Amino acid sequence: MLIVTTDDEDGEGLGRNGAPQFNVTATLRVVARVEASAEDDDLGAAECYAQLETLRDEIKAAVINYPALMRELQQFSFFRSRMQVGGKEDSAFHQGQLVVEIGMEFYQGPDDFYQPPTSALETVSAGMTAADGTQQLGATIALPQ
Repeated sequence: MLIVTTDDEDGEGLGRNGAPQFNVTATLRVVARVEASAEDDDLGAAECYAQLETLRDEIKAAVINYPALMRELQQFSFFRSRMQVGGKEDSAFHQGQLVVEIGMEFYQGPDDFYQPPTSALETVSAGMTAADGTQQLGATIALPQ
C-alpha cells in the first residue's frame, strides 16, 4: 500500500523590492506499507526489509525520472527515507513501513498570486417556495456602491 501526500511546503523570498517571488520547496511524502508471514529466525522480518528496499528504489526512480514533474521543477533538492519493521509476538505476520520524502524546488512569482478581477456585488435576492395560491415570500436588496 502506498500513501502519497505533500504535507510540507516552505518558501523563501527572493528580495524585498518588487512583486512577491519565492523559491518554494515542497516535500513529497510517500508512505509504503508491506506485510510478510512470520517465519523461523525472523525470515519474515528480513523479507519485509527486502520488500521495503525494493519499494524505496522504485519510488525514487518513478518520481525523480517523471518528465512531466521534472519540467515543473527547478531541482529535486533532497530525498530521505526511513524504514521500520516489527511484529507482535502473537501475530502470524511482520509488518513494515517505509517513508520516502523528496524535496521538490520550484519558483512562485506574481502570476501565482494574481487574483482575477471580480464584479462588485450589486443586488441580493432571496425567496422561498410557497404552495400554489399562497403569497410568495422574498426580498430583493440593492446594495449601495
